[in-house]
Amino acid sequence: MISRAERRRLEKQGLNGVEHCSFTDRLNLLSILPKSGDIITLKIVRDLTDALSFTEEEIKVGKLRQLESGRLSFDGKVVDKLGKDVAMGEKAHELVVGTLKSLSEKKQLDIACLPLYERFVEAKKSSDGKEAA
Repeated sequence: MISRAERRRLEKQGLNGVEHCSFTDRLNLLSILPKSGDIITLKIVRDLTDALSFTEEEIKVGKLRQLESGRLSFDGKVVDKLGKDVAMGEKAHELVVGTLKSLSEKKQLDIACLPLYERFVEAKKSSDGKEAA
């Protein structure tokens, strides 16, 4: 978990949204981030990609490797250790929400991303006082 000092440092930088992302959350968020957009969007995507990506140590501990099929192989016994707190500024959070909404509207939202949709989109609606979908 993120320390209080680190949280304060992030808040000073305008990154007051800290999300705990599990191994699965990280993979799914990485898979839905836009591949193109304007310069601001791409910079946010780059920062989020860096924050969500796995370090060499995590790759080693989780025995992560990409198979010939393109699928990811990992040690299921240690994936719980591969969650981490990710700082998300307001624009990054809006980008994730907008991407999830867009996928849903196009009927392209994958079942694996349903927990992310519920957490980012429906939780936001509830906190805004609007009816959750």
